[in-house]
Amino acid sequence: MVTPVTLPQVDNAPILQAYVVHAQFALRQLQQTLGDGNAQPLTIDSLESTGPRAPGTGELQTQYQASQDQADLFQTDLNSFDADIADIAAKSAGVADAAQRQFLSLVDRISSIVNAQQALGVKLSVEQQLHAIGLIHDALGDAHQAVADAHNQLNIHAGNVIGSSTDGSPAGSPSMGSYPGLAGMGLPASFGGGGQPDISADSPERERAPRGGPTHALPFAPGQQVHVNDIYQYLITKYGFTPQQAAGILGNMQSESSFDTGAFNAGEGAIGLCQWEGGRRTALEHFAASQGKSAGDWQVQVDYLMYEMHGSHSFAYAQVKAAQTPTAAAAAFDQYFEQSSGSTHLQREANAEHIYSSLTSAVV
Repeated sequence: MVTPVTLPQVDNAPILQAYVVHAQFALRQLQQTLGDGNAQPLTIDSLESTGPRAPGTGELQTQYQASQDQADLFQTDLNSFDADIADIAAKSAGVADAAQRQFLSLVDRISSIVNAQQALGVKLSVEQQLHAIGLIHDALGDAHQAVADAHNQLNIHAGNVIGSSTDGSPAGSPSMGSYPGLAGMGLPASFGGGGQPDISADSPERERAPRGGPTHALPFAPGQQVHVNDIYQYLITKYGFTPQQAAGILGNMQSESSFDTGAFNAGEGAIGLCQWEGGRRTALEHFAASQGKSAGDWQVQVDYLMYEMHGSHSFAYAQVKAAQTPTAAAAAFDQYFEQSSGSTHLQREANAEHIYSSLTSAVV
């Protein structure tokens, strides 16, 4: 009989502990589906309906005086965790060995993260706890991606052996149309800023470092081609970035998406202005849905960007806010938020300088 997985406890972080308790429950459910090497039914609803899903009453809002954004982020992260666990279970049939290896690796990584927080010996702030939750999400994303890759390779092999289905996909490949936010998006037509310099035409092809998370097979419906000045002004007026810092963020967006909210990287399932993928893409879709808005709306994507920078990517936020030049801001955003492979590092910095000089010179 398989011993149920048990994650360490963390006494100095009740919000993180509530998350870990739910993660332990979800992992045990996944462990049962992997027991005999065959995928068993495991749905997001089954994970959401049972098992602890919140800190103590009022923990986020009263004891820690956290913002609603932070409370929402906790819930969004839980939803994303459940989605990834359910998808791993669905893909585990036929790739049992790979799934088992990734499962054990995931448990070890989560345990290490929790033990590191416990070892600090002090009560952790909300931001520190959400950052730890973000690290757990990265670990889950890596495991999920590895299982998805093994599953995709199995499908490719099956397609080579027994031919393709009538729609051209490998026979036996799963339908990915059930992912949230993919059908009926109803995104508005693209628009421009009119009269401002268009600096997106020379954007390089997007380049990404391999990162974890599920591979969505389908892109968004056509998104919005946003004018750079709209995002620039939004970052400055709503979120308090300096022109230099805003330009640094935009220099990265130019490399990632050429300011197209519907930009899609088929190899990774990454979408949007910042090419969110895996659990972060799912969380973006949940974030938009919770507001009754389209995930392809450019303001929703920028708001979600800031949602992450005040939560799981707060260190990236601190580094960008400390930057004094467009180049420094672009480098910080690339290194700590985008975490690209670095092959377009200089181009991102050049983009930022060009955006800054173009937009500041346009002010009269």
